[in-house]
Amino acid sequence: MKSRQEIERLSRQKMKKRLLLILLCVMVLAVTAAIILVNVMSDDPASQTEKKDPPEVLEGESVYNNYPIAYPTIQESQIQQIIVTNKASYKDDYNNPGDAPVTSYMLDRNKEANGKFVLTYQDKDGKSHKYYPSIVEMDASFDYESLYSIEGSDGYGRIYKLTYLCVALELPYFTDRIALLPEGDARNSQLAGFGLDDPQSTIRFAYTYVEKDASGKDVEKIGTRKIVIGDKNVTGVGYYFMVDDRPYIYSSMANYYDYAMLGFFSYVNSILVSAGLAEDSSYEPYLTTDYKQWENKYHDEPGTVIPDGSSVVIYTDVLTPLESVLDVPDSEKKDDVIYDGDVPEANRNGYISDGYTQIEVNLSKKDEYQKFIGTIVGEKLGDFANEIVVTLTSDSKTLNFGELDSLKYDYEIIEIEAILTDKADITEAGYPVLDNKLIRVAYYLSVNGKRVSNIPYHGVIDLSNTALDATAVAAISASAVGTLNQSITLTVNYSADNAVKMNIRYVIDEIVAIYDSKGKEISKVAEDSIVYYRWSVLINGVKQGYDNGYADLGDNDNEISKKLKETLVGFGTEKNLSITFGESTAYCEYVKDFMTYKVKRADYFITSELVSAFMYQNNSKRDPFYGESIYENTMDNEYSLYAINSSACEAVAKKLGGIGDTTGSSQGLIGTETVALGLTPEIKKAYDLYDYTIYFELPRGIIVVDSGDDETIDDYNHRSKLGFTLYISEEKYDSKTKSYYRFVGSDLYDIVAKVNAEDLVFLNYNFVDFWARKSLMMFDVKFLEEMKVEFMMDDLKGSYSFSIPHASKGDRTFEVRAWENCEHPDGCGCAETKLREMLKDSKIKATTLTAIYNKYLADSEKEYYNSKGDVLYGVNSYDTAGVGYFRSLMAILYATGYEGALDKDEQEAALQSAPLLMRISLSLDMQSASNTTDNTHVYEFYRCDDRRVMVRLYEVDSTGAMTSDGDVTDFYISTLAFKKIVANYFALLNGETFDSETAYPDLSK
Repeated sequence: MKSRQEIERLSRQKMKKRLLLILLCVMVLAVTAAIILVNVMSDDPASQTEKKDPPEVLEGESVYNNYPIAYPTIQESQIQQIIVTNKASYKDDYNNPGDAPVTSYMLDRNKEANGKFVLTYQDKDGKSHKYYPSIVEMDASFDYESLYSIEGSDGYGRIYKLTYLCVALELPYFTDRIALLPEGDARNSQLAGFGLDDPQSTIRFAYTYVEKDASGKDVEKIGTRKIVIGDKNVTGVGYYFMVDDRPYIYSSMANYYDYAMLGFFSYVNSILVSAGLAEDSSYEPYLTTDYKQWENKYHDEPGTVIPDGSSVVIYTDVLTPLESVLDVPDSEKKDDVIYDGDVPEANRNGYISDGYTQIEVNLSKKDEYQKFIGTIVGEKLGDFANEIVVTLTSDSKTLNFGELDSLKYDYEIIEIEAILTDKADITEAGYPVLDNKLIRVAYYLSVNGKRVSNIPYHGVIDLSNTALDATAVAAISASAVGTLNQSITLTVNYSADNAVKMNIRYVIDEIVAIYDSKGKEISKVAEDSIVYYRWSVLINGVKQGYDNGYADLGDNDNEISKKLKETLVGFGTEKNLSITFGESTAYCEYVKDFMTYKVKRADYFITSELVSAFMYQNNSKRDPFYGESIYENTMDNEYSLYAINSSACEAVAKKLGGIGDTTGSSQGLIGTETVALGLTPEIKKAYDLYDYTIYFELPRGIIVVDSGDDETIDDYNHRSKLGFTLYISEEKYDSKTKSYYRFVGSDLYDIVAKVNAEDLVFLNYNFVDFWARKSLMMFDVKFLEEMKVEFMMDDLKGSYSFSIPHASKGDRTFEVRAWENCEHPDGCGCAETKLREMLKDSKIKATTLTAIYNKYLADSEKEYYNSKGDVLYGVNSYDTAGVGYFRSLMAILYATGYEGALDKDEQEAALQSAPLLMRISLSLDMQSASNTTDNTHVYEFYRCDDRRVMVRLYEVDSTGAMTSDGDVTDFYISTLAFKKIVANYFALLNGETFDSETAYPDLSK
């Protein structure tokens, strides 16, 4: 069976052949039109030149399908490089109105892209860049061709625009050939008449061809062509063009040279997120491993103070040390080393300078930018009075002992460049070092007596290191910032004993899933298991990040699998592990690497507010009470308690490339056009990309875990994940199309695209309006500790509580305890229930739903009391009837939706005269939910009329005082839904089955 990619490739080939047939048809029409119009062209300069019909074929030309072509046909596979120079490149109507300068772009066939054309473009400064976005490196199976834009307006829809351009180069059909006039004004006038004095576009391309050498052997050679394209023909079909340096003007027979008029962005697919990333297409669950959405605010008012946690854009130069070695013979040079002779003059001070430009620094990344936080936070936007210099030290420089036991390093320090403080660097010339310990220096390096380079090295030295030579340290401390009058030599004899040791550990943090060799999930790791795990790298005990991995322990040819087999056999699925499966030691110098930022100003900053956060939950991890919690709410603010709307999550996950099921594939996010490449602060600002940010992860390598039960949905796991960040603008209005759109930037595709606003409509809503469940109970049941229900109807009264011990432990084995809130059960007026019968013994304060259902539904004679007469809390299992029916009740509460809205008058009338029927109070586990209080959440139900029951929501604190104004909401539920809730509460208290077909009691009195 052919792969999907192979089928699409063959389909494109068939359509390309059809393209050529269409080209022939257009060609015939063009010839006819040219003959008809030749006599009405007296005002056209071309009409002053004698034409031949049909033209004879001259040297260098050819014939294809009985029609003349300007040069022998060339197959697309022969074309190796195309360079297009025109006025459309890098022009966009959004920020650069008017004519754009003439620029070039290149399509270069590249081995890195499996022989596909790699797109290369010029930025506004004329620098060339390959369009080789991050996703190409992140995905080993990535098809570079998917980065090409597709022509969707030709009725075929799957042909790349690049293919049309290649067709124009393959078959340069022409109807007329016009001889150039002799050099001079007449020729200039002739060229101007055909638009060739200021060409619309110039194409240069290189192609391969085979030629026999003297021995008759085929030799592949490279040929080149140049095509200059002028105005359109007077027929409106085709263009005037010239080939190489021939003294002729040709008239083309089709419009495929239209594609030579396109700007570079027209060839770039506006894809922002991959559509579907499953390796096994048979199983495609909707799955998002992490999703976070922020609403941002842009601040650029000069004088505004920069706050902590913001993302600030600064204007800075970035300096990094350039390490080089002496000139060596070419035969000894290595690819990854910079040599003295290769260093440009601008870098012979030993630095690589990026030049002053805008960069974005996220001050919430405290580990990475701690120095910036101390320096930039509290400063004001605008130019700084003095340039702020900040040096961030990185990992130490590693030593290579090779076969030697020790290395002698002589650091000949020639300059004290800066003193590093907790905030900014001190770079003032003449400032004394004194007691300051962290300094940045320039030096020449000699190893074992041989100078390494004639270009100075740079590094950071900590003078508090007692291993350093005391005499040299004293000399440095007595110096000042600036060039030293006499160099200071710091000598260090490094060995494995005294070098700085960098301990690198590879640690398993969690065993996610375990399968046997046949793919069946098992509980313990065996020697042939397939194990999915989460792991991290620790350098000197500091975690550097994490990733997902898997290993087939039965693969004895894989070194990692063999190592993990030694480590993991016997373990079960477990979190919060710290199992080391690999460890090494690197030896480093006392001198550290660094990056120095020379900041002139702060231009603007961005503050962010989290709107939504969630992740997909496998079946085995979903809440046992409410089994429809497909997505887990991972908010870390006041909304962390809310149950999340699975339909909303699924729709957004699908829109953003989340995996589709077997009946509907994922969509991915593709714009209507590409408008820019790169996500620099300049581009982000130009396209207003600072309004929203979305980060999400898509799984890679989906695998299905067979539940073994026809009634249970299979579980899904993944081997790894791919994270995307999208930067999104506010909605904008297009007056031409009368539609709304947004600009969206994608970090993995490194583009900005125009996207229909309808594709991202969820950005218009807040958490409660879009992400929270549209149900009676909006809080996530996993936080529920106790539920109290009070009935105030004429015929049904009573106050009862249900506690759920499992909630704070996150455990799947639990019991639901129930009790009646009445000190005198015989005289409180509560309804008679089976629960009440079991509580009549004064020693018993509470019992379990399991006990009630075992006694009254199963009618069994199990022992419910221990020797002391206390009630036993059942079998501590969620599969009991009591817990199962409680779970059903919770599902009813979560599935009961609001039916409609009440107007203000109806709300006021209900508060004044409508009878209060029921009150539900929820005590939640606030220790598991951050940024929340210990308030109790209360729902009150009022009978408005025979059809509607109004719902009032408010909170009370630990003293019982109301913490909110207690306004009645403008929503109501149906009376039928209310009766169902009441009936099933009493079913729980009586150990009865839930039967939605049974008539509800009349509770309307």
